[in-house]
Amino acid sequence: MIILRGDNQNVDLKVPLELNEEKLERFLDYFKNNFYFVETIETKNSRIERMGEKLFMREWSSEEEALLFDVTIDTTYMAKMLGRTWMSVDIRRGHVVPEILNFAKKKGVDIYKVNIKELIEEYREEYKDKLLERKKERKERNEKQKRDLIQLERLKEEVPKLKKLSEQGILMNEGELKKKEDELNELELNLAKID
Repeated sequence: MIILRGDNQNVDLKVPLELNEEKLERFLDYFKNNFYFVETIETKNSRIERMGEKLFMREWSSEEEALLFDVTIDTTYMAKMLGRTWMSVDIRRGHVVPEILNFAKKKGVDIYKVNIKELIEEYREEYKDKLLERKKERKERNEKQKRDLIQLERLKEEVPKLKKLSEQGILMNEGELKKKEDELNELELNLAKID
């Protein structure tokens, strides 16, 4: 068995393992004794990408988010505990803690007398549609940005060629050149706003 160590102390296995219940329990105990946060993902198909092979985002569990409320743990140490970057923990803390505090206030729940993990799970369930919609919007926005970047590169090549053809009198439709130039300028302006 080969254990791969990726970024931020994440570990993964080089190949999938098939274990019976007893061996699986012993295997997980080993990891729990050596790592703070252990997450198992049951799957029928093994994934191709491996930790450290490329960057891929890992969803935050309610257990991890509950840990963000522990003010006795500084961000650097928590990042090591969770196998996440310092910035990831800092940003998540800045987003999740106020959201859950507002949720608790709306529900009339005393934050000091409740199981934070259960409160986070309740929040997630109640706002599941809202969270899915945000995720969908973010994905659509990113896909549009990728399409716009591809179109921008294409137009950066095409517009000078069309200008040259226009100067030589070969281009019959001057409106086509103007349309492409306007599209190029608009894409550059929109993408500059994102940066």
